[in-house]
Amino acid sequence: MSLKKITPPEIPEELFDISDEESFFLELFSREPFDASLIKGINASEKQLDGFSAWGCVVKSCRFVNSKAYRGEFYDTEFKNCDFSGCDMTEGIFKRCRFVNCKGVGINLSRGSFMDVTFENCVFEYVNFTASKFDFTEFNESNFKNGELSSCTFKNTLFKETNLYRVNFAKTPLKGVDLTSCEIEGIMVSQGFSELKGAVVTSYQASCLASLLGLEIR
Repeated sequence: MSLKKITPPEIPEELFDISDEESFFLELFSREPFDASLIKGINASEKQLDGFSAWGCVVKSCRFVNSKAYRGEFYDTEFKNCDFSGCDMTEGIFKRCRFVNCKGVGINLSRGSFMDVTFENCVFEYVNFTASKFDFTEFNESNFKNGELSSCTFKNTLFKETNLYRVNFAKTPLKGVDLTSCEIEGIMVSQGFSELKGAVVTSYQASCLASLLGLEIR
């Protein structure tokens, strides 16, 4: 079941085309957010991208591998087929955004703010979401294996058919979070297991989680 109140990006029908690195970096160095633009096929790997923000944009088939883009602000923006592996996007703000078929192995999104955000068919293994806030966020058929989701806040958040194998949820309350369609084997929580109180799981998942509690089910 999808979140009924999640708001999709509002992207203008006509977008200004930015499909070469020179145009991209000239716009970036202006320190103004990209606005109503189609940013396509840009290779910005290993670059310092502080100030990279986008409003009402589509970012498609771009590479940001091992780049640094601190405190970016992204509103009404869709990311398609992009590679953010190793990218540092600490303290980013994402509102009414979609990530579709994106790769972000080891991406740092810690201390981020996510509102009305959807991740669809993404591979974000080893992602770092530490101390991030999520409200009306949907994780759909994606891979967040070995991710760091400690000290996070979830409100109105849906996980659907998502790989959460060995994800660290320490200090992240999971009350009311439906994990029934997800892979949750090996998830990590704090010593008191308080994070699991009120989480929605299947009977099979509950038997797997019993090992965290030191229980033996016969």
